[in-house]
Amino acid sequence: MNDPSTPRSVLWQDRFQRLRSLVRRAIPFISGVLAALGALLLYSLLISGQKPLTLNEVNEAVAQALSSATPPPAYSARVYQAIQPLSFSYKRKHLLPTAKKIFWEAALLSMTEPIS
Repeated sequence: MNDPSTPRSVLWQDRFQRLRSLVRRAIPFISGVLAALGALLLYSLLISGQKPLTLNEVNEAVAQALSSATPPPAYSARVYQAIQPLSFSYKRKHLLPTAKKIFWEAALLSMTEPIS
């Protein structure tokens, strides 16, 4: 084919024949790709989905979720709440009788007055 005796027109015809056979083999693949793209385009036009969330909508949802969350009490507060009855019973046993009387009067007084 590449020998110098063959004319250029024959070389070009041979190249054209190979290109034509390549295009014929590629036509089914190309038409399938175009059909799939057309189907996707038609689907997106006919079936309208939800609009995407905006950044403000996401920020509002996160802020609302974080504001409704109540943090747990501090560990020290839970420990104090657990040992408070022990502390009270210790004080009650070891105070002098007059001190007990003052303590109970103060406790009763604080329970009857409103806390401000």
